[in-house]
Amino acid sequence: MLIKEVILSEDTFADEISDTLKRILIKYTSDDVEEIPTEDVLSLLSKQGYVVSSDYLLTLLNTDEMQGFLSSADKETIIPNTELPADIDTSMEVPVDVGAMAGDQAMQDINTELPQ
Repeated sequence: MLIKEVILSEDTFADEISDTLKRILIKYTSDDVEEIPTEDVLSLLSKQGYVVSSDYLLTLLNTDEMQGFLSSADKETIIPNTELPADIDTSMEVPVDVGAMAGDQAMQDINTELPQ
């Protein structure tokens, strides 16, 4: 086997396990789970054919690619990211009644065109 083939297969493995891990985290997040036991994730990965150590799992979880999916991770628990980032403005805007605005503008246009 060529070195190039070994490197490519390692990259493919990392991409595939990252995609599987994202799907697992999304599933837990959609079920509103606040804490995921690390052993559960390892078990689900092994059922998918990815038998990895908890250290390797933590290495995967601490990559830049995974940062949007979790708040923290250690050998005991994984806490998915269920909160919005602090820089997002969540204040409600005052609703605008577009129909009333259009009606007012139409009346103003009609009044300006009528002889006074």
